[in-house]
Amino acid sequence: MLMTLIVKTWTIQNESGVNANKIELIMFTRRHKIPDFRKPKLDGTMLEVKPQAKYLSIILDRELNWTSNIEERKKKAFVVWCTCHA
Repeated sequence: MLMTLIVKTWTIQNESGVNANKIELIMFTRRHKIPDFRKPKLDGTMLEVKPQAKYLSIILDRELNWTSNIEERKKKAFVVWCTCHA
């Protein structure tokens, strides 16, 4: 696939590596069912579609719904609040 070829070319040109086991593939869609497609491979590792992914401490889901991100922020804020008021 073109996407994995671009990533592979970039890593070679920049003398960098990509850990295929840490890649989170997410398809942004409003559909309830994700359409069938051929899953891409990177360095022989099949990339799996995930329901949500974390990028720069922001949780993104396939519908760009912020609920899981807000819940995570609430948990962290509560822990900090409890630590300060203990």
